[in-house]
Amino acid sequence: MNGLEDIYIIKVNSKGNLVWERQIENIDSKERAHSIKNMPDGGYIIIGNKWEFIAEAEDSYPGLYLVRLDSSGKKVFEKVISAAGK
Repeated sequence: MNGLEDIYIIKVNSKGNLVWERQIENIDSKERAHSIKNMPDGGYIIIGNKWEFIAEAEDSYPGLYLVRLDSSGKKVFEKVISAAGK
């Protein structure tokens, strides 16, 4: 894991065998997942927070972090909704 904090996701089958594993990482930020939900198409949506660190900033405020995965765990998109006024 290369980022400050990363999200690590595994999918197992009904027997507990690994189907796939994914790491969501960004070098200059930290991410935390708070919830993951199945989507009707077999994919997943991950909801959490992302902190982006800027060298000149004294503080970092988390943004709402959304990541969409397809049914095989490939990232479809990610979006950060910044904290108001930050």
